[in-house]
Order: sequence, then C-alpha cells, then structure tokens
Amino acid sequence: MQQGGTAAYSYSLDNITFQPGNTFNTGAGPYTIYVKDANNCQVQVNNVNVSQPAVLTATAVAANATCDGGNDGTITVTAAGGTSPYQYAADGTVFQASNVLNVAPGTFTTVVVKDANGCTFTVPAVTVGLTNNLTLTPAVDPAPVCEGNSVQLQLTTNATQFAWTPATSLSNSTIINPEARPSVTTPYYVVVTLGRCSLNDDVLVTVMPAPESNAGPNDTICVGQSSTLQAIGDPSYTYTWSPATYLSSTTGYGVTSSFPDQTITYTLNVTDNNGCSTLPPDRDQVTVVVTPPIEVTTFPADTIVIAGQQIPLLAVSAGTYYTWSPAGGLDNPGVPNPIATAPMIDGAEVTYLVTTGRMQDVPAKELLQ
Repeated sequence: MQQGGTAAYSYSLDNITFQPGNTFNTGAGPYTIYVKDANNCQVQVNNVNVSQPAVLTATAVAANATCDGGNDGTITVTAAGGTSPYQYAADGTVFQASNVLNVAPGTFTTVVVKDANGCTFTVPAVTVGLTNNLTLTPAVDPAPVCEGNSVQLQLTTNATQFAWTPATSLSNSTIINPEARPSVTTPYYVVVTLGRCSLNDDVLVTVMPAPESNAGPNDTICVGQSSTLQAIGDPSYTYTWSPATYLSSTTGYGVTSSFPDQTITYTLNVTDNNGCSTLPPDRDQVTVVVTPPIEVTTFPADTIVIAGQQIPLLAVSAGTYYTWSPAGGLDNPGVPNPIATAPMIDGAEVTYLVTTGRMQDVPAKELLQ
C-alpha cells in the first residue's frame, strides 16, 4: 500500500492508533486507512470496504443402511454460506472432502461442516434407518418320523449364519439344513442372521415311538420235541424272528421251532402299522433250551428163570419217572425197580421196555392223561 515518503510506515484505521503492520482484524464495513511515514507525512485511503461472507449453514438427507452392507447408510450434506471449499465429518472430528458420509444405522448429532475459514456448522440430528433385506420363509414341519430315524431340517432364507437349539440331537447346529435325530417329539428353534439383522423360526419334529418287542418266556424241551414261539403284543403288527434255523416261518405272531437238536436263541423284531420297527438294542430274545436224551441202564441182563419165579428189575438213569411195559407180571410198572413174575408157561419169553424222563420234560397234556 505504501509508496513514496520516508520509511518506515505505520498504519491506522482511526488516525489515532498506528501500527507497523498493514493488516487489520476487523469486521465488515467501509473504512478509511491512514498511512504515516517516518517524517510524519500522512496520507489517507478512503472508501475501503471490507465485506463478510454469508453465514455458514447446511442441510442433510439420510439414506438407509442394509443388513449386510456394513456402513452403507449415507448422510448427504449440502452446505451454504461460509467460504468454500467445505469439509464434512459425521463424528465432528474426522473431516473429509466428500459431502457423502457412509455410516451405520443410528441417530447422528455430530454431523459438522467446516469452511475454508475454519467456520463450522453442526447439522441438526440426522437419523439413518435400516432397510431389512433379510428374508426367511416360515419353515414347514416335516412328516413324522420313526424313533431312531433322522430327518433334515430345511429353511428358505438368504441368511448367512444359523444357530439351532437344542443342539444335542443335531448333526450341526450352525448350518442351514442340519440332520435331526431326536428320540422323542422335539421342537427346534433357530435364529438366522444376515449381517446386523436376525429373525427367529421354529420346526417341530414329531417322533413316532418304536414298538416294544416281547418274545415271551424261554422254553425248555427235550431232543425231538418242538417249541412254539409266541410274541406278546398287537397281533396286527408284523413280527419277524431270526435266525431262521428250525423255524416253521420267520414271520408270524406265533411260529414253531421244530425239533431243534441244540439250544438256540431267537430275536424278535416288531414292525407296527406306521412302519416303525423295534430299535436293535431293544429287540427281545427268547431261548429254547434243548435238553439231551436221558441215558438209562437196566439190570439184570437177559436171563433165564423157571416158570413163576420172581425177578427184581432195576433201571438206573437221571430220570424222575419210569414206565415199564408190558405192565403184566410187574408189581408196579411205574417205579425204577419193579418185581417181575415169570410166566407160568414153560418156554414163554417176555421182553420189558422201560421209558424214563424228568417231570419238567413232560408236556402238560401228557400229565393230564
């Protein structure tokens, strides 16, 4: 500003207080500037106008964030007044040149605009909403399953995370379609998540209990006898016996083990009218105990006696009952040691046969005869 005169110059806005510098901090308005040199020669500059920019203001428009887009909500700020260029901050501290602020859902009270002069303006509270783009179609309960069987749970969703409960009977509680193997009817609950969004659903797995297997009591028979295997339960069910050895049929409510020559154990599987079968650990068994034949020794050996002579007979065995035949000529055909009287006819010949056994081996119908 200074020209001519004798340095150094000094400056004043009021022609009273002078300063060596030619820069003044002042408000807007018309001013007269006074300049004085070292010899106190003075000059004035009239009609110096200082103007001021418009007050800094701003408005903002929010756009929703999505579940899985991270901080994809936006606040678009439009500044006015002040001195450009402007800077923008969602948190009031970290500024950027772009007026589009990427944020998460929420309410923001610290959106600030700053101009080239450092002037700031805080935008009124801005709320960024959430567009929930998580989809979940209500699950359909699967058809009932038999106890011991499994079923796959199915969901229709764009979720990326899953949490199923209870987890104990599931193949994997963190996948979309786990395999469920409950022992009883069980409701399963699931929380599906896409980014910051979650939804709940439930699936009911109905379990039909396996039928009970009751093969009846064990049986003890002698070699050469048969045993009837009789299941206990609903006759309309399907009964399957194994192994097939000695059996008249492997399928039936009652079957016959025909003339087994050794002790054998049969396993009974039951299938009900729903198609459910007894679980392997619960299949009942029945044992047919086959007792070996009783060996018997008789005394005396073949012998010759005189007519009418009495001869003591003796049968030795593990049996508990004895029957001698023919009964004629014996004092008691039902004991192990009867007395036989020889025929009175010279040259006559008699052969005695003894049958022995144990009382528990005798069928009931035979005992009643």
